[in-house]
Amino acid sequence: MSRFFFLTLGFLPPAAAAPAPLVIDPAQSHIDIVVKATVGSFVGKLPNFGAVITVDSEKKSIEQVAFGFHFSDIQTGNSGRDKDMLEWEQAAKFPDARFVLSAMQTGAAGKFQASGTLTLHGQFREITFPVTINQEHDLWSIDGEVSLDTREFGLPILRSYLLLTVNPIVRVRFHIQGNLARP
Repeated sequence: MSRFFFLTLGFLPPAAAAPAPLVIDPAQSHIDIVVKATVGSFVGKLPNFGAVITVDSEKKSIEQVAFGFHFSDIQTGNSGRDKDMLEWEQAAKFPDARFVLSAMQTGAAGKFQASGTLTLHGQFREITFPVTINQEHDLWSIDGEVSLDTREFGLPILRSYLLLTVNPIVRVRFHIQGNLARP
C-alpha cells in the first residue's frame, strides 16, 4: 500500500528502528587491566573513560564504538606504581589511548568477534577479540576480554632492580552497561 493511503487514515506504518546510542552507566561498568609480574602482580582499574556506542535493537548488534581514556586515569592502588607506569608508557608524550570498532562478526548465543584499531603509545594496531552482548529491552551489557602484548606498541619490558619483571602481555577485561538513549 502506498504511503499516501496510510496518511489519509491518519497514521503511518511503523518505521524500522534506527541505530541508537547507549547511555553508559558508569556505576555498573568497569574496565580492568590485569598485569602479571614476578613479584606484585596487580589489577589496574579504569574508572574514567569516554565511549560512544551505537546499537541496533532489532538486529541486537553493535553498530559503532569509539572508546578512549587518559592513561593517567588508570589506578593500580599504589601511587608509586602508578607514577612508574606513567613514566614507562611516556604518558606526557602519549597521554591517551583509543579504540575504534571496524567490524563486528556475529556468532551464536550473543557471542561476537569485535575487530578494530587500538591506538596506544602512539602506535596503531588492529586487534580482534570476543565479546558477549546481552539485551533486555533497553538495557544492554557488553562483556569482553583481550590480551595485548605491550611490545607491539613500542613499549619495553619493564624491569626493576634486575629481579622484578613485568610480563609484557596484559589482559584487559571489560563490562560496559547502558540504556538506549531516548529521543
